Amino acid sequence: MNIAIYKPNSKNTGCAFSFKIATNTKFPVFYVNAIMQHGWDDKKKTGSFLKNKDVDDKNVSFKLNEFELGEILSSIKSRIPWNSYHSFNDNTTVIKFAPWDKPRKIKTKDGDQTFQSPAFGLAVTRNGNQNYRIALEPGEVEALKLLIDTYFNCLFEARLKQESQAKSVQNQKETAPKQEKSVNNNVDEDPPF
Repeated sequence: MNIAIYKPNSKNTGCAFSFKIATNTKFPVFYVNAIMQHGWDDKKKTGSFLKNKDVDDKNVSFKLNEFELGEILSSIKSRIPWNSYHSFNDNTTVIKFAPWDKPRKIKTKDGDQTFQSPAFGLAVTRNGNQNYRIALEPGEVEALKLLIDTYFNCLFEARLKQESQAKSVQNQKETAPKQEKSVNNNVDEDPPF
């Protein structure tokens, strides 16, 4: 299960982010991947990212644990920014998730009205000089929130399954008939036949 959000621009400074739940492990894992824009087609008004897929300083991947995801959900609800720091091998990564109010114009019978729409920005900086940023629209934030909720459902289901299996094994051990060991202290005796 994943969500991919592409935000290319004509300045060729856009990014794409994907958020994925991997369920091929004992417990689900939540991954975030980001890639910098590689090119821009001015005729089609589209950006490309694929050529940066294998360029180490043009993409970043990291996991978020359940508590970090809880912090993101809390940030969405409270609109209080959240920051985190990851260190892996020789890389350090700073993650920032912050609210901002995006102006949204709506045409009404009385003319245009401007509303403040609750949006968020996600910024990831690796090693102090590799920056990946994306503005998340309200609909994208809601989709991300639902994906995080799905992650928690998968995680708790996997833990419940593990607990159930552990209890089943324990119950089998406790209810298995005990076999008595035969002890023959008279080794020198002949069999009775």
